[in-house]
Amino acid sequence: MLVASPATPALAGNEPTGDVKSLVDRALAVVHSKEMSLASKRREFRNIIERHFDLAGMARDSLEEHWQDLSAAEQSKFSQAFNSMSRTHTWAKFGTTLASRCKSSRRI
Repeated sequence: MLVASPATPALAGNEPTGDVKSLVDRALAVVHSKEMSLASKRREFRNIIERHFDLAGMARDSLEEHWQDLSAAEQSKFSQAFNSMSRTHTWAKFGTTLASRCKSSRRI
């Protein structure tokens, strides 16, 4: 479950559908960029995810009532692992989508 932060300054005040389209367009622009190195693409994609998604809240919510059973150090460690996994998974999904679109466009 990915939840966009409604308080994100770059998106606040717009229509929800337009906000999501704008966010996806930005992410795809990074993925499609021919000028950016792979490392730069990953860094910018990570920045987009961190700016627009409440990863700390998502980590907390994923454990529901068990979150309170963790020490502050354990919460921090879990949040870091959750954030890393979320960024990696999202990057991989965009990369897979891009690769399949490139293959499809070559067949046309």
